[in-house]
Amino acid sequence: MTKDELLIGTYAKPWWYFMEICKVPRPSKHEGQIQAWLRQTADQKSWQCRSDAIGNVVISVPGQGKLADCPPLILQGHMDMVCEKNADVDHDFFNDPIETHVDGEWLTSGRTTLGADNGVAMAYGLALASEVMPDRLPLELLFTIDEETGLTGALKLDAAVVNGKHVLNLDSEDDSVFIIGCAGGLDLTTRFARIPLATSGRCVRVSVTGLRGGHSGICIHENRDNAILVLGAILNTLKDDGILLGIVAIEGGNKRNAIPREASAVIQITDDGHVLERVDAVADGYKMNEPAITVSVVPDVVSTELGVPLSVLEFFSSFPNGVIAMEPDVPDLVRTSCSLGVAITAQDNLTLIASARSSSMSEKNKVGADTMMLAEHCGGRCEASGSYPGWEPYSGSTLVERAADIYSECFGRDPVIQGIHAGLEAGIIGDILDTRELLAFGPLIENAHSPEERLNIPSFEASYTFLKHVVTSPVTAR
Repeated sequence: MTKDELLIGTYAKPWWYFMEICKVPRPSKHEGQIQAWLRQTADQKSWQCRSDAIGNVVISVPGQGKLADCPPLILQGHMDMVCEKNADVDHDFFNDPIETHVDGEWLTSGRTTLGADNGVAMAYGLALASEVMPDRLPLELLFTIDEETGLTGALKLDAAVVNGKHVLNLDSEDDSVFIIGCAGGLDLTTRFARIPLATSGRCVRVSVTGLRGGHSGICIHENRDNAILVLGAILNTLKDDGILLGIVAIEGGNKRNAIPREASAVIQITDDGHVLERVDAVADGYKMNEPAITVSVVPDVVSTELGVPLSVLEFFSSFPNGVIAMEPDVPDLVRTSCSLGVAITAQDNLTLIASARSSSMSEKNKVGADTMMLAEHCGGRCEASGSYPGWEPYSGSTLVERAADIYSECFGRDPVIQGIHAGLEAGIIGDILDTRELLAFGPLIENAHSPEERLNIPSFEASYTFLKHVVTSPVTAR
């Protein structure tokens, strides 16, 4: 199968929209180009298009035939994408299109994140709106900004630009599952003031690369190692062995909601000849879980008199990273977790950004309070921000019930109905629109938020068939 074959086959319409979307740069907080493209697309189709003050785009498409007078169905997704690439890849996410390649039954970039999260939502919505159908529900295509770095568009959505009360979120990544609930979240930002370096020892850069990374909510139960904390373990070993004299800077990760794949530190050390040997010994302990891990030690130069306090290593070793609690009544569902996502050294501070998640408000707040206490104990200061609510499942949803019946007819099996340990916009939007008629669904996507992201082609197409049946059924009828 080739890309050309996708664009001339039965599912040419959604594939064409997805490939076009991949040509439009859309980093989080920089959605101007995709907003303009959506408006232009709506104008070409004579669809009504409007935006709210924050920049969310709503495209209204009239219904057809017997369903024309039904309440509208909101098809919802986000415009922005996580922009991840390996250090050796030359790609400008602000200007370059995303490359797409067919690899067996998968579509991938091969070099960067693909942006199927959540380009598929826009592709599906526009394709469904473009289909000529005897009967189709009125549609409202709601595409939000800045989902990936703060759920900003959902949190600041103006309810006045939306008329519907039935929300089908298309930001899920397993076509066997209906999501009917999600975790809330909290951002935790810890800062350590830089201090004068106590010595002028030999300077090297220690780097950790090759980890799997992934989404810090969806993948958190898979015990994927965190490059920043692996680096912290290496530095702690060098400190305990009397080799580490000082830390100049630490860098790692670049998204609060992604498990860091790479991290590095510029450090001052004694003239010990066994540094790489000891670093390798620590890294060997992670190879069973992270077989592609690579560590390196290379000479570096100190261009500042300031460093990071060694007490940050205690913060790393005590940080509550990973799964904290599981849901007692739902098998295999994480209830509470925390993930350290970013380390940035600036002129005055080392900044560490983490994401706490929980379906329990009290447990989420406790993670925040515990992290604040740990930071203070280690000489730092932690602030909480960006809190957003979880989405409590609603067993009385007619949208879920009717969509489940359609799914069973299309796939010959019932969907798995469950919650997810990640922040989804549907719960926030439901709260703003005062509705509990919420459902999240999407095609199979693997390794979201990493350069290994890939979209399953048969799943993309089967999910589109299901959605065609949904929009041609009275799922919003009272």
